[in-house]
Amino acid sequence: MVTQINKPRTTNLQKNRSNFNSQTVKEHYRIAVYLPFMDFIINELSSRFPKPELQRVVQIQKLLSPEFSDGFEDEVQQGVEPYKDDLYCFSALKGELRDWKQIWKSDLSQKFPKSPAEGYKQASALPNIRVLIQLLCVLPVTTNTLQRSFSTLRRLKTYLRSTITEDRLNGLALLLSTRTSRPQ
Repeated sequence: MVTQINKPRTTNLQKNRSNFNSQTVKEHYRIAVYLPFMDFIINELSSRFPKPELQRVVQIQKLLSPEFSDGFEDEVQQGVEPYKDDLYCFSALKGELRDWKQIWKSDLSQKFPKSPAEGYKQASALPNIRVLIQLLCVLPVTTNTLQRSFSTLRRLKTYLRSTITEDRLNGLALLLSTRTSRPQ
């Protein structure tokens, strides 16, 4: 049994739904469903992954990219600026970045690290690079802190309800009764 998909009828005066100018069924559903859905997805991704945070992650990730550009050190240093207090010595970072670049440009026999864990092992002599790779592993890309706090609040309330003793319950009941019975 094959279902025939039809284009909804169009009228001159439309009150309850959109009236799209389309000639074919495919064109109608592209305008009515596909394009609004894609617009929604793009807006959600833009709000979920804010541009500055995403750009910062991209700049730090250049540490683990085998192709080094000319301004590699400056780009990484610009991305690391908010985290400079986490580094051992921010002023020594540019030198370490040059050394990191030189290690991989000169020694072609070594395999470039494919994961942050491999890069972490290979950066044992460069403490700032190690910290940056650690940051890259734990850096949040999304902004869901509010959602996480609601989840934590729910767990905390559940814990408090389940561990309440009879003495505490009686004390809370007395507090509530004295508060509501006072004249205002």
